[in-house]
Amino acid sequence: MQISRFGPLVNNVFNKCKSSLRHTESCVAGTVFLGTVFEADKWSPYEEINPKCKVLDTATVEDIDRIFFNLCKKDEYNEVLNWQYQFINDNGYFTESNKHLQEWLCMIDGGNDSYI
Repeated sequence: MQISRFGPLVNNVFNKCKSSLRHTESCVAGTVFLGTVFEADKWSPYEEINPKCKVLDTATVEDIDRIFFNLCKKDEYNEVLNWQYQFINDNGYFTESNKHLQEWLCMIDGGNDSYI
């Protein structure tokens, strides 16, 4: 089991403009990602991560320890890992599914004639 990434963020405009790339990378790499979400609003780039992996920006060290150690349990870890794989497949981050590969090929074949 490996939790390789933690995305700590401070609630400010700069961080609200960031992407969720670190989460996507973790999903692809097969590692669980913990990310900060903002208690005051829903503008964190990590709002889309698994609810079990969300760390409030007001969290204490004890809160983070509780989340981390809960994810160290085999069943919890595997559940989140499977959720992350499903997330990237459902949202087209992988072009491994026939649906997303077909969408990508159609875009390249007919959608960019003006650029060729």
